[in-house]
Amino acid sequence: MTVHIDEEIKEPSYYRQVVQGINNLSEGDQLTFNIASPGGRLDGLEVVLSAIDNTDAVTIANIAGQCHSAASILSLRCNVVSVSPHASMLVHFVSFGAGGASNHVLKQAEHTKKVSEKLFRDTYYGFLTEEEIKRCIEDDYQLWLDSEQIIERLQQRQEILEAEEVEDTCDNCEDCSCQSDIPPPEYNPDEVAFVPVDNIAPSKDVA
Repeated sequence: MTVHIDEEIKEPSYYRQVVQGINNLSEGDQLTFNIASPGGRLDGLEVVLSAIDNTDAVTIANIAGQCHSAASILSLRCNVVSVSPHASMLVHFVSFGAGGASNHVLKQAEHTKKVSEKLFRDTYYGFLTEEEIKRCIEDDYQLWLDSEQIIERLQQRQEILEAEEVEDTCDNCEDCSCQSDIPPPEYNPDEVAFVPVDNIAPSKDVA
């Protein structure tokens, strides 16, 4: 199944057929997102993320062009990320607006920030440094990345997750074979690079 994300991410109802199609996939199937998007709505993104989190299919993000904001979150939640030489990525924290009674607006803003911060930390853990994550959340910091920078950070995240997996499973035995180094994927700038990202790290506690 192939889904083209080549416009702004829209409201949840826009993705009814996409979600239904994902729900019909099973183990051994492949789900590919062709991404060239400036980002968009958080609520629309969330319904797609819920579907891919629950599928047994292999999920692939093919970043063909711009992969900004919400689109970058979608790409990083997939099992495999394919990065075109023409790819670019914008990372920043969520922006939103609300209207109504002041106490209602305040509660909605607090809830949205809490939910969005968890999603942001889960998604960008290892891809961004902790300092970059804090700056995005607290200071409206933005990161603009080209294709080589995206690949470098994907490799960095994969190495972090693999190291943590070894640490969780190893008994610190001497001469342990699980300590062997796993070389990162090679990048050929003349070709599309495929970087596997099989694990999403659990959220860190937020005070």
